[in-house]
Amino acid sequence: MVQLDEKDLKYLFGTLRLVSHKWRLLAIQLEIEEVDIIEKNHPHDVERCLEDSLKRWLKSDRATAEALVSALVTIEEVGQAEEVKKHYKCENEITPPPPKVPKTDKHRLQPGDLDELFRLVSTAHPQWRNIGRALGFKHNELSSIVPRGGLTSQRDYFEEMLGAWLKWAPPKAHPTTEALVAALQSESVGEYNLALSLSKSSEFMSDARLKD
Repeated sequence: MVQLDEKDLKYLFGTLRLVSHKWRLLAIQLEIEEVDIIEKNHPHDVERCLEDSLKRWLKSDRATAEALVSALVTIEEVGQAEEVKKHYKCENEITPPPPKVPKTDKHRLQPGDLDELFRLVSTAHPQWRNIGRALGFKHNELSSIVPRGGLTSQRDYFEEMLGAWLKWAPPKAHPTTEALVAALQSESVGEYNLALSLSKSSEFMSDARLKD
Protein backbone atom coordinates (compact mmCIF):
# COMPACT_ATOMS: atom_id res chain seq x y z
CA MET A 1 0.00 0.00 0.00
CA VAL A 2 1.19 3.50 -0.82
CA GLN A 3 0.26 5.69 2.15
CA LEU A 4 -0.59 9.30 1.32
CA ASP A 5 -0.49 12.41 3.48
CA GLU A 6 -0.91 16.18 3.26
CA LYS A 7 2.27 16.52 1.15
CA ASP A 8 0.36 14.81 -1.67
CA LEU A 9 -2.43 17.42 -1.74
CA LYS A 10 -0.91 19.64 -4.44
CA TYR A 11 -0.45 16.76 -6.88
CA LEU A 12 -3.83 15.19 -6.17
CA PHE A 13 -5.77 18.43 -6.42
CA GLY A 14 -4.03 19.31 -9.68
CA THR A 15 -4.78 15.87 -11.10
CA LEU A 16 -8.39 15.65 -9.93
CA ARG A 17 -9.67 19.19 -10.37
CA LEU A 18 -10.95 18.24 -13.84
CA VAL A 19 -13.44 15.93 -12.12
CA SER A 20 -14.25 18.31 -9.27
CA HIS A 21 -17.92 18.23 -10.33
CA LYS A 22 -17.90 14.68 -8.89
CA TRP A 23 -16.28 15.66 -5.59
CA ARG A 24 -19.24 14.52 -3.48
CA LEU A 25 -19.42 11.10 -5.08
CA LEU A 26 -15.65 10.69 -4.72
CA ALA A 27 -15.82 11.76 -1.07
CA ILE A 28 -18.48 9.15 -0.37
CA GLN A 29 -16.36 6.45 -2.00
CA LEU A 30 -13.40 7.56 0.15
CA GLU A 31 -15.60 7.28 3.28
CA ILE A 32 -15.37 10.96 4.15
CA GLU A 33 -18.11 11.58 6.70
CA GLU A 34 -18.23 15.40 6.64
CA VAL A 35 -19.66 15.72 3.11
CA ASP A 36 -22.59 17.95 4.12
CA ILE A 37 -20.29 20.17 6.22
CA ILE A 38 -17.89 20.57 3.30
CA GLU A 39 -20.74 21.52 0.96
CA LYS A 40 -22.08 24.03 3.48
CA ASN A 41 -18.63 25.61 3.92
CA HIS A 42 -18.13 26.04 0.17
CA PRO A 43 -21.57 26.44 -1.47
CA HIS A 44 -21.53 26.26 -5.28
CA ASP A 45 -17.70 25.93 -5.38
CA VAL A 46 -16.93 22.37 -6.45
CA GLU A 47 -13.16 22.90 -6.65
CA ARG A 48 -12.90 24.10 -3.06
CA CYS A 49 -15.17 21.24 -1.97
CA LEU A 50 -12.81 18.80 -3.69
CA GLU A 51 -9.74 20.39 -2.08
CA ASP A 52 -11.34 20.42 1.38
CA SER A 53 -12.44 16.78 1.09
CA LEU A 54 -8.95 15.72 -0.02
CA LYS A 55 -7.37 17.59 2.91
CA ARG A 56 -9.62 15.78 5.38
CA TRP A 57 -9.06 12.41 3.75
CA LEU A 58 -5.27 12.79 3.67
CA LYS A 59 -5.26 13.14 7.47
CA SER A 60 -6.76 9.66 7.85
CA ASP A 61 -5.15 6.23 7.91
CA ARG A 62 -7.39 5.29 4.98
CA ALA A 63 -5.53 7.65 2.63
CA THR A 64 -3.76 5.30 0.24
CA ALA A 65 -3.11 5.58 -3.47
CA GLU A 66 -4.81 2.22 -4.00
CA ALA A 67 -8.00 3.40 -2.27
CA LEU A 68 -8.07 6.54 -4.42
CA VAL A 69 -7.57 4.58 -7.64
CA SER A 70 -10.41 2.24 -6.69
CA ALA A 71 -12.72 5.17 -5.84
CA LEU A 72 -11.98 6.90 -9.14
CA VAL A 73 -12.79 3.75 -11.11
CA THR A 74 -16.06 3.40 -9.21
CA ILE A 75 -17.16 6.90 -10.20
CA GLU A 76 -16.19 6.21 -13.82
CA GLU A 77 -13.09 8.41 -13.92
CA VAL A 78 -10.76 5.76 -15.32
CA GLY A 79 -8.42 8.32 -16.91
CA GLN A 80 -7.66 9.95 -13.57
CA ALA A 81 -7.39 6.52 -11.96
CA GLU A 82 -4.74 5.54 -14.52
CA GLU A 83 -2.85 8.79 -13.87
CA VAL A 84 -2.79 8.25 -10.08
CA LYS A 85 -1.83 4.58 -10.51
CA LYS A 86 1.08 5.51 -12.79
CA HIS A 87 2.29 8.31 -10.51
CA TYR A 88 2.35 6.19 -7.37
CA LYS A 89 3.21 2.89 -9.10
CA CYS A 90 0.16 1.15 -7.65
CA GLU A 91 -0.66 -2.46 -8.43
CA ASN A 92 -4.42 -1.99 -8.77
CA GLU A 93 -6.17 -3.85 -11.55
CA ILE A 94 -8.26 -1.19 -13.26
CA THR A 95 -11.52 -2.61 -14.57
CA PRO A 96 -14.11 -0.34 -16.20
CA PRO A 97 -17.39 -0.02 -14.24
CA PRO A 98 -20.31 -2.21 -15.29
CA PRO A 99 -22.52 -1.02 -18.16
CA LYS A 100 -25.55 1.01 -17.30
CA VAL A 101 -28.83 -0.79 -16.80
CA PRO A 102 -31.21 -0.70 -19.78
CA LYS A 103 -34.32 1.39 -19.32
CA THR A 104 -37.20 -0.31 -17.58
CA ASP A 105 -40.87 -0.06 -18.38
CA LYS A 106 -42.50 2.94 -16.74
CA HIS A 107 -44.14 1.29 -13.75
CA ARG A 108 -45.88 4.04 -11.83
CA LEU A 109 -45.22 3.95 -8.10
CA GLN A 110 -47.57 4.89 -5.28
CA PRO A 111 -47.17 5.86 -1.59
CA GLY A 112 -48.11 2.30 -0.61
CA ASP A 113 -44.91 1.05 -2.31
CA LEU A 114 -42.65 2.82 0.20
CA ASP A 115 -41.86 -0.13 2.50
CA GLU A 116 -40.95 -2.51 -0.32
CA LEU A 117 -39.11 0.18 -2.27
CA PHE A 118 -37.05 1.27 0.72
CA ARG A 119 -36.18 -2.35 1.50
CA LEU A 120 -34.73 -2.67 -2.00
CA VAL A 121 -32.70 0.56 -2.09
CA SER A 122 -31.98 1.43 1.56
CA THR A 123 -28.25 0.68 1.24
CA ALA A 124 -27.92 3.83 -0.89
CA HIS A 125 -28.88 6.03 2.08
CA PRO A 126 -25.50 7.87 2.29
CA GLN A 127 -26.32 9.39 -1.10
CA TRP A 128 -29.91 10.40 -0.36
CA ARG A 129 -29.31 14.03 -1.35
CA ASN A 130 -27.71 13.11 -4.69
CA ILE A 131 -30.55 10.69 -5.40
CA GLY A 132 -33.08 13.38 -4.49
CA ARG A 133 -31.47 15.83 -6.90
CA ALA A 134 -31.43 13.20 -9.64
CA LEU A 135 -35.14 12.59 -9.05
CA GLY A 136 -35.88 16.30 -9.47
CA PHE A 137 -36.01 17.68 -5.93
CA LYS A 138 -34.96 21.30 -5.61
CA HIS A 139 -32.41 22.36 -2.98
CA ASN A 140 -35.02 23.99 -0.74
CA GLU A 141 -37.24 20.90 -0.97
CA LEU A 142 -34.42 18.64 0.20
CA SER A 143 -33.56 21.07 2.99
CA SER A 144 -37.15 21.00 4.24
CA ILE A 145 -37.25 17.20 4.62
CA VAL A 146 -37.42 16.21 8.29
CA PRO A 147 -37.81 12.56 9.37
CA ARG A 148 -40.72 11.71 11.60
CA GLY A 149 -40.22 11.04 15.30
CA GLY A 150 -37.13 13.22 15.62
CA LEU A 151 -34.92 10.67 13.83
CA THR A 152 -31.77 12.10 12.28
CA SER A 153 -29.80 9.35 10.52
CA GLN A 154 -29.16 9.52 6.76
CA ARG A 155 -31.20 6.33 6.45
CA ASP A 156 -34.19 8.12 8.02
CA TYR A 157 -33.78 11.13 5.71
CA PHE A 158 -33.60 8.82 2.69
CA GLU A 159 -36.81 7.05 3.65
CA GLU A 160 -38.60 10.35 4.29
CA MET A 161 -37.41 11.73 0.94
CA LEU A 162 -38.64 8.63 -0.92
CA GLY A 163 -41.99 8.92 0.86
CA ALA A 164 -42.32 12.54 -0.27
CA TRP A 165 -41.36 11.60 -3.83
CA LEU A 166 -43.98 8.84 -3.98
CA LYS A 167 -46.67 11.47 -3.28
CA TRP A 168 -45.75 13.60 -6.28
CA ALA A 169 -48.56 14.47 -8.67
CA PRO A 170 -48.84 16.86 -11.65
CA PRO A 171 -47.39 19.31 -12.39
CA LYS A 172 -44.50 17.22 -11.00
CA ALA A 173 -43.71 14.00 -12.85
CA HIS A 174 -45.38 10.87 -11.51
CA PRO A 175 -42.89 8.65 -9.60
CA THR A 176 -41.92 5.59 -11.64
CA THR A 177 -39.53 2.68 -11.28
CA GLU A 178 -37.77 3.95 -14.40
CA ALA A 179 -37.13 7.35 -12.80
CA LEU A 180 -35.58 5.80 -9.70
CA VAL A 181 -33.44 3.39 -11.75
CA ALA A 182 -32.18 6.36 -13.79
CA ALA A 183 -31.39 8.31 -10.60
CA LEU A 184 -29.47 5.39 -9.06
CA GLN A 185 -27.28 4.94 -12.14
CA SER A 186 -26.75 8.66 -12.76
CA GLU A 187 -23.18 9.99 -12.71
CA SER A 188 -23.69 11.72 -9.37
CA VAL A 189 -24.84 8.50 -7.67
CA GLY A 190 -23.28 5.53 -9.50
CA GLU A 191 -25.25 2.76 -7.76
CA TYR A 192 -25.27 0.45 -10.80
CA ASN A 193 -25.78 -2.84 -9.00
CA LEU A 194 -28.65 -1.41 -6.99
CA ALA A 195 -30.20 0.02 -10.15
CA LEU A 196 -29.97 -3.43 -11.74
CA SER A 197 -31.64 -5.08 -8.74
CA LEU A 198 -34.45 -2.54 -8.78
CA SER A 199 -34.87 -2.92 -12.53
CA LYS A 200 -35.28 -6.67 -12.15
CA SER A 201 -37.80 -6.25 -9.34
CA SER A 202 -39.98 -3.70 -11.12
CA GLU A 203 -42.34 -6.29 -12.59
CA PHE A 204 -42.85 -7.85 -9.15
CA MET A 205 -43.73 -4.46 -7.68
CA SER A 206 -46.21 -3.73 -10.45
CA ASP A 207 -47.85 -7.13 -10.13
CA ALA A 208 -48.10 -6.76 -6.36
CA ARG A 209 -50.01 -3.50 -6.75
CA LEU A 210 -52.43 -4.98 -9.27
CA LYS A 211 -53.40 -7.70 -6.78
CA ASP A 212 -54.40 -5.18 -4.10
